[in-house]
Amino acid sequence: MKCFFCGFVFLIPEDKPGSCPHHVWNPDWKPCADKCHNDYDCAYNEKCCRQGCGHECVAITPIKPECPNSVPSLFFKPCADKCSNDYDCAYNEKCCYQGCGRQHLSPYTDIIQPVEYKHS
Repeated sequence: MKCFFCGFVFLIPEDKPGSCPHHVWNPDWKPCADKCHNDYDCAYNEKCCRQGCGHECVAITPIKPECPNSVPSLFFKPCADKCSNDYDCAYNEKCCYQGCGRQHLSPYTDIIQPVEYKHS
């Protein structure tokens, strides 16, 4: 018996950079078909993403950079979250914890201003 692939290492290609958009669950109970199996089944600017029912090629959603470093709060005051995750924010913003609640911030560029607490 002859070995045709002896000595070769087959590597599974890594995923393309970027992320898939949030998919919406498809409540229809129809069979799902995958239109792709990995990112390299798609065009150069697309990823293979779960889209409710099966996988299909969709435009890449850029990965948002990290939140700026948080500043610990020095005061005991009521805090309110203005967002719960990045998808609550505008395209280039992130939902970041900043010492007192989560806020919409531009990654690494926002200057964090101290929040004034007024007694009522």
